[in-house]
Amino acid sequence: MEIVWNGWIDWSDHDSFFGSAAVFTPDLFPLPPGFNIYATIALSYYRIVDDVVAQRRGGLANASIMRWTVHNPDGTTTTDSPVGSLQRSLLIDNCASITFTLFVAGGEGSAPISIFRR
Repeated sequence: MEIVWNGWIDWSDHDSFFGSAAVFTPDLFPLPPGFNIYATIALSYYRIVDDVVAQRRGGLANASIMRWTVHNPDGTTTTDSPVGSLQRSLLIDNCASITFTLFVAGGEGSAPISIFRR
């Protein structure tokens, strides 16, 4: 497998009680038909901010694959395919696009993303 994209999502949410998310699609998309990928994302850093600790609220962070599309044989692409919130790696044949998310509540976090051609 060769790596075709490698990067990070950084996000912080200090004020919101419910948290917020960074939603990210790498700039290499849309891919041409016939492109098969293996994509990964992982939460590598999370820090609860001091005000959340002082207020005795809990913090939370989650990095995941949010959705993807594939090329159909007729030349169209599928509509977004949602996955579970705990999906962190995925093999996608004939991939058109993929979107990642990093959700953070009461802190700041980082998540590396790697996309390989297979």
